[in-house]
Amino acid sequence: MIPDQGPGQAFADGPAPLIVTAEMPPDLFSWANQLRQDHFPPERNYLKAHVTLFHALPPSCESELRDCLKELVRDNPPVPARLVGVMKLGKGTALQLESERMIELWRQLADRFHGMLTPQDEHKPRLHVTVQNKVSI
Repeated sequence: MIPDQGPGQAFADGPAPLIVTAEMPPDLFSWANQLRQDHFPPERNYLKAHVTLFHALPPSCESELRDCLKELVRDNPPVPARLVGVMKLGKGTALQLESERMIELWRQLADRFHGMLTPQDEHKPRLHVTVQNKVSI
């Protein structure tokens, strides 16, 4: 898991929020990223394939978040996950994942950063890798 600042790096009112994603095994990442390159609208495809756990943590918690993520990585083996199907995303498609252990780790982080979460990040994530989004059919 890594904190990342979005592609804009800064917003008009300050630094971009932090995004936390889960790292995928190399073979799954390569396959999913190729699907994304093949099907995501190229003018908006500025990210590689990823699994988002948190969409917008405040930049002020970056140091604590980095320390917390280092502890989680140090204290936990790679988390098992299963590809369970295809998921509709309104005007897009994603690969749906299932991982109880990843959700447990998400809960630990959500508890630790309670009060700093956006409404979107307060809810258990629907684990997925977006292949295409915001496309017209």
